[in-house]
Amino acid sequence: MAFAPGMTVFPGGAVQDADADLVDAAIREVFEEVGVRLSREELRPWSRWVTPHGRPLRYDARFFVAVAPPDQEVGNRTSEAVELFWVRPADAFGLPLMRPTSATLVSLRGYAKAAHVIAAAPSGLPEARS
Repeated sequence: MAFAPGMTVFPGGAVQDADADLVDAAIREVFEEVGVRLSREELRPWSRWVTPHGRPLRYDARFFVAVAPPDQEVGNRTSEAVELFWVRPADAFGLPLMRPTSATLVSLRGYAKAAHVIAAAPSGLPEARS
């Protein structure tokens, strides 16, 4: 990725005209990039990060959480990714991470099970952080 070469990132991208909203965009991006099909009911908002003013490129990134359906396989479906892998949040901190990704993982690592994360997810989109 031109904006974050060498970084470990979650699947994602821009909202497109065909997307009804952010949730549709997240569902589409996860499927396009890693081959996992999620439903609206499975996806929960988790955090939001906005690049500080004055930066040459600005992003408004929303992070969502979901439990991956047990019957689906991850597959490299994009030219953006060099490698795909599952990692527990607590085990990801030796990887090259951008600040929003790192902070999101910090907020997740205290949960013992994915179901606990889903139960703790806010009901609406969180306030922006930078």
